[in-house]
Amino acid sequence: MRQGSLLAILLLLTSLWSVASRANAQSAMQADIEALKRLVGELQSKVEAQQRKIEALEAKQEAAAIETELKPTPPPPPSAPATLAPGRRQPAAAGGLLARIPQIGVVGDIVYTGTERSEDADGNDRFRFRELEVVLGDFVDPYTRFDAAVVWSDGEEVEIEEAFVTHFGLPYGLGMRLGKFRPRIGRINLKDLNALPFVNEPLVISEYFGEEGFAATGLELSRFIPNPWDLFMEGSVAFVDGGNDVSFGGNSRRPILVGHLRSFFDFSDRLGLQLALTGMLGSTDVDRTMEAFIGGASMSWHYQPREFLRLTWLTEAYGQDRRQEAPGIEANPLGFFSNLDLRFHPRWSVGARYDLVEPLGLARRDGDRDQAIAGYLTFHQSEFALFRLQLQHTEFASGREDDAIFLQTRVQIGVDRHALQ
Repeated sequence: MRQGSLLAILLLLTSLWSVASRANAQSAMQADIEALKRLVGELQSKVEAQQRKIEALEAKQEAAAIETELKPTPPPPPSAPATLAPGRRQPAAAGGLLARIPQIGVVGDIVYTGTERSEDADGNDRFRFRELEVVLGDFVDPYTRFDAAVVWSDGEEVEIEEAFVTHFGLPYGLGMRLGKFRPRIGRINLKDLNALPFVNEPLVISEYFGEEGFAATGLELSRFIPNPWDLFMEGSVAFVDGGNDVSFGGNSRRPILVGHLRSFFDFSDRLGLQLALTGMLGSTDVDRTMEAFIGGASMSWHYQPREFLRLTWLTEAYGQDRRQEAPGIEANPLGFFSNLDLRFHPRWSVGARYDLVEPLGLARRDGDRDQAIAGYLTFHQSEFALFRLQLQHTEFASGREDDAIFLQTRVQIGVDRHALQ
């Protein structure tokens, strides 16, 4: 009996010891798990802190690179040549020749035009090398820059399209352009054909300023205008050669005066509006009277909610006052165009344009106007190559109609003229 009691006591003690051991083991294991959790949490916090530091450093480096790219440093002025003994040539400095080579670019613009017109006009129903443009430009010194563009087209001679000097840092905050350039008239006239968002120029531009826009030799002064509203505002005045024979008389001895005022309203990082006014005064004959005036206004509305989603609405309108037109001829013709362009993909954009213009020299009759509607689709293969398809329907003041198809290929090597300027 006593032995059975002792055995029962031993079994009870063994059971209690086993239960206590398991409880201690579970407590120790739970403590180890909690310790591991704390260690993992600390390591994760350290990794996140390091990642934030790396992202901040990369953002600073990217911002510095962008700032450096957007704000190029003009090259220093060339040093004065050393004085040499008579009869000796100055040796070429190492790298001196390369330091004076300008930025150069070449743009090729090939266009196919298919039309219902029966006459064998230039470029109808065939491919045409519309422009082969060579551009170059660079700073002469920190205060002077030179830009030039030489253009060749099928069936035409080589032409100096632009060649002008730009001076910075003149007294009273003035800037100056001197040479052959495109005066500030709206926005489309500042671009040559291959840089347009569509294939051909709007009717009002070609009818009032010429097939390739208005460019002339002269002098232009520009200045940012201070104002109490702290808005961006720039004004310019140009005196250019009067040889344009489209809206003016083509008399080079009678200059054309061009005034331009533009302002930009930045509503947010995604939405902006640019407004501009233009006035041109010149002569239509050999006398000293300035009897032809052109007034214009342009509006460019820009909305970009994402990097490759951009909507641009551009409208330009022009009116003329021609005081010495022949009796019965419209002395106050008008014209405008409106274009809507949507970049909906990194490589694709689509647009539509409406043109209306009262041609020069028409009789005063209602309905004497040319009008057109065009739609286009552009494939941007890269920054340096694009392909464009455009369809256009035109109704002329004479009552004739025309449907046309355009295929455009534009390629570029080197720098672009508009990027240079």
